[in-house]
Amino acid sequence: AAQQACRELAALLAVAAPEVRRSPYLASPCLAGLLRPVVLLPETEASLPLRDVLVHELAHLRRRDGWWNLLVRLTEALFFYQTLVWTLARRLKSADEEVCDDYVVQLGGDRGVYARGLLEIAELSSPPVGAAGVAMVSLRSILARRVTRIVDSSRSLSTRAGNLLVVLVIAGGLIGATAVGFVGLGPRPSLADPPAASDVVDEKANAEAGKADDAEVQRKTSDEEAKEPADKAEPTPDNQLHGIVIGADGKPVAGARLHWLRSRVHEIQPEPPLLLATTGDDGRYQFAEPPPVEPTMPASWSYMDRIVVTAPGHGFAFTSPGEIRRATSPPAGLFDALARAVTGAQEQRTRLPEAGEPVRGRLIDIDGQPVAGAKVRIRWFSDEGDPSSRVREVTARGAANEVLGARVADLLNTIEPLQLRDVLPGATTDAAGRFELRDIGPKRLVQLLVQGEG
Repeated sequence: AAQQACRELAALLAVAAPEVRRSPYLASPCLAGLLRPVVLLPETEASLPLRDVLVHELAHLRRRDGWWNLLVRLTEALFFYQTLVWTLARRLKSADEEVCDDYVVQLGGDRGVYARGLLEIAELSSPPVGAAGVAMVSLRSILARRVTRIVDSSRSLSTRAGNLLVVLVIAGGLIGATAVGFVGLGPRPSLADPPAASDVVDEKANAEAGKADDAEVQRKTSDEEAKEPADKAEPTPDNQLHGIVIGADGKPVAGARLHWLRSRVHEIQPEPPLLLATTGDDGRYQFAEPPPVEPTMPASWSYMDRIVVTAPGHGFAFTSPGEIRRATSPPAGLFDALARAVTGAQEQRTRLPEAGEPVRGRLIDIDGQPVAGAKVRIRWFSDEGDPSSRVREVTARGAANEVLGARVADLLNTIEPLQLRDVLPGATTDAAGRFELRDIGPKRLVQLLVQGEG
């Protein structure tokens, strides 16, 4: 059964179906081997659905992660003394797993079931994986980030992760090795050699000149302090964040509104949104960074900050204070500097998608009569591409109802983690009960909330 399911999913992902084997020595599934890859499964009953496990491992195979991992391991062995290489390698490992998780969700995997399964597997001991192997559950820190991304349905799925990180790993090692090679190339005087007479004269002259300069500096400083006004201008606060909002065509968007929302996953009563800023004619904005979460609050680690960006004639988009802060702050190390040099990003650019097709409908009561004056708002949405095209693709393989049902169940069972209803586009039904929602964005499945009297 596992081998047959692997063949069907491999055909869906356009890869050669590997052999599926079970081992009593494994605690979690993994993909092993380069020339003849094999999907290894534990003999015990898995906490994850078999389909999700196979999709995850086949995604590694499709992306050739085994070969890239081998290249990274060789780079780590060659430049073992470079901490930058180890940092980049860990980030690459995390990115690989996150992209394969997105494959699972995009192909119909239930977010909640998948996240809980990963946590249950993590409770077991992780097996040692070779340089060419790709395990499904990795370090605890990476796992925490993965689970957070899986349950966050507000972000866009990404089944493409550039291998730029691999290039940066190798480049970081080469740059570090080159820098080490230049250290100490200059000649160093011997401690046994006495200083030359000219050097002694120069040192005395420099000392006398230095004393004169110090006296002059002290005199000028005292004069400037006496003339300095008492009401000196205050410096710009460090907590000011700024950026630019652009449209799908790359042009600045004026009048875009940035709302800040803070909540936890499955928060029963999320905080109401707060309008932070509105972009000017040049599409730019600036606002004071929201205060951090108090560490004494229960489960403070699970809070997430989101900024929803909306504008008439454009679809909505998400960003966060952390993303804006990282884009405007100085590079945090060589990796960040290299990434900014490659992308050319010097400030946070939030790109709004096209407005997309409006969502139209008609609201009637149990007697078939139109309901007028009801508010129709977006409670949640799924930004996972065109669902109809994916359903048609899977229908040919006989699994359309399974995929569509899983996606709809995932959407309906989601507790509103953010109060999007007060921020995203809304509408009011007319006398005939009809409504129209605009500026949603292309290829988005929305869950509507209808509120009205009676």
